[in-house]
Amino acid sequence: MTGETDPAPYLQRALKLDPNFAAAYALLAVWYDNNNQSDLAMQNYIKAYELRDRVSKRERFNIEAHYYDGVTFDLEKAIAVYKEWSQTYPGDWSPHNNLSVAYRSLGQYQESAEEARETIRLNPDSVGAYVNLQIDYNALLKLEDSRAAFEQALGRRLDQPELHAYRYFTAFLQGDEINMRKLVAWSTSTPGLEDLLLSPESDTEAYYGRMEKARSLSERALTYAKRANQLEAAASLRAYEALREAEIGNVVQARQLATEALSWSTTKDVESAIALTFARAGAVAEAQKLVTKLNTAFPQDTLMQRYTLPTIQAAMELEKNPAKAIEILQATSSYELGQASINYLYPAYLRGAGYLKAGQGKEAVAEFQKMLDHRGVTLNFVTGALARLQLGRAQAMSGDADSARRSYQDFLALWKDADPNVPILMQAKAEYEKLK
Repeated sequence: MTGETDPAPYLQRALKLDPNFAAAYALLAVWYDNNNQSDLAMQNYIKAYELRDRVSKRERFNIEAHYYDGVTFDLEKAIAVYKEWSQTYPGDWSPHNNLSVAYRSLGQYQESAEEARETIRLNPDSVGAYVNLQIDYNALLKLEDSRAAFEQALGRRLDQPELHAYRYFTAFLQGDEINMRKLVAWSTSTPGLEDLLLSPESDTEAYYGRMEKARSLSERALTYAKRANQLEAAASLRAYEALREAEIGNVVQARQLATEALSWSTTKDVESAIALTFARAGAVAEAQKLVTKLNTAFPQDTLMQRYTLPTIQAAMELEKNPAKAIEILQATSSYELGQASINYLYPAYLRGAGYLKAGQGKEAVAEFQKMLDHRGVTLNFVTGALARLQLGRAQAMSGDADSARRSYQDFLALWKDADPNVPILMQAKAEYEKLK
């Protein structure tokens, strides 16, 4: 993780001495995974898996589970291995920590929190477990519990950057602007961590419609990422910036930013975000190329097949065939609260948009209300704010004018300091005037 001593040189030296050192490949893969170098992580996971017959039973559990959740991304198989590992070696904390991550990916936050707590019982100094608890409690809107997990970790002198990053999201969900500003100031003034919260802060500015500030912060974060030669991180940042622009109606700019991001990295998470951006910006042919590539490359990937690809495909169909988009999104129903290559409850947002296009206002209301009810999952991405506007549109379509006016007012209050030239804001103001 960020802030730890880099073990890669020592592991690489060990592999020079023994090219069949399976455990070293596994450790190296985890390091790369935690540091946004997914291609290198996959290469080392595969090598460790090929050598798994040369290790102990405990190490084999570790290698096989990471192969399933880091190469094939078959989470069901990974969970089965982690469960067997924890039952075979009840004193091991690692399978519980990884089960926590796997359950969270599937949107099973209660189960994830249980495994995180078990990890802490077995290893009270596991930073990752406290981070997992923060994420789980945020998703469940148990915000004081999330804050307590942060304080508990600091009380054990486990002061890692990730803890502060997720404390920022807790503060956002609590509407605690003072602590948000403090955390950003701490990050930007700490050497080596200047960019830690620039991207989240950029999303927050976009959440409130302050797009010029959001773009400025994104550029600062991008500068740090490229300076550190973190091209995958830079591409991911640019891809989600492009997606934000698409959602507010700046489709030309969205396409340009997405194309730029694609020139920096072609990892699955980056390509997934770019494909969704292209689809939302009307560049369906470009989106289809990436969908075909991702589907071929990740046929066993649980969330790729049941969350990411259906979400992108639905976005591609939304304008011309909303009924088909809604049908495609049925595949995501058990996974949409999870954390795939695309997050933020996007299937619900697109399903709601599909119902609006199809003239089914009541069904659209349910989807956008779902987003507001799960703001610990949507967090500070712009669609979480736009869900209020979309809810108003759905309520108006349903004939509930009073509720529609309140939803429009909620959105316009949220965007009271927004840049006035944002396309979707101008549309919202015009629609609200008609409602009045």
